Amino acid sequence: MGVRIACGVACAWALIGAPPAQASPKDIGTAFPNKVVKLQVEPGKESFKVVWAYINPHELPMLVQEVDSDCGCLAVEVDSIAQVAKGESGKITAKFSPGARRGFLSILLKVRFVGYDKPVELTFEAKIPAPVEASVQELSWTAKNRQQAQTIDVTTGTSEDFRITDLTGLPKGLFIIKQETVKEKRHYRLHITPTGKAGAGVQYLQIHTDASDPNTQIVEVYFRIQ
Repeated sequence: MGVRIACGVACAWALIGAPPAQASPKDIGTAFPNKVVKLQVEPGKESFKVVWAYINPHELPMLVQEVDSDCGCLAVEVDSIAQVAKGESGKITAKFSPGARRGFLSILLKVRFVGYDKPVELTFEAKIPAPVEASVQELSWTAKNRQQAQTIDVTTGTSEDFRITDLTGLPKGLFIIKQETVKEKRHYRLHITPTGKAGAGVQYLQIHTDASDPNTQIVEVYFRIQ
């Protein structure tokens, strides 16, 4: 569910005063030199600050009217919502709280400004390392390569050691799995080969580990046979 804050047009005009009638710029996005902010998240931190800077090139002042985020983990700070006149710089500041989220995240923030036709779409991308990470989320086989082995590298994304303790989820007899230790407690490689019994469909492998983080003790990889 999206997270939204809003100040209606009447509310905004009460704050800054209605500007003289003029054509509304079609693309407010030109004010933002960088609409995509990328962040390498440090393990263990509870929250991070994300900033999109902009300079108003238009005659019409820029005042945030509404913000819509597609993730509750990203919240815009109210003190970053201020009127910015032509030629002045401003910023949209948000607080990112990863919680239990791990891996790659891409979060969209739509910001609408008072008097402008369209909202600007801002993106936040983050890579959140986990104690245990799989190199792929899905393996796929076709009729031509159905007997071909594929690999999954299971590694640590932090400084924590781990071991693979069990492999579950797959019906017996459909796949041959061989486990290779590349580096003890740090890197394992699984070699996956479908058997003649494996027909078209989707299965998933659960890789159990002894990682201390309960959110990454089990890593899932899907197997798709076409």
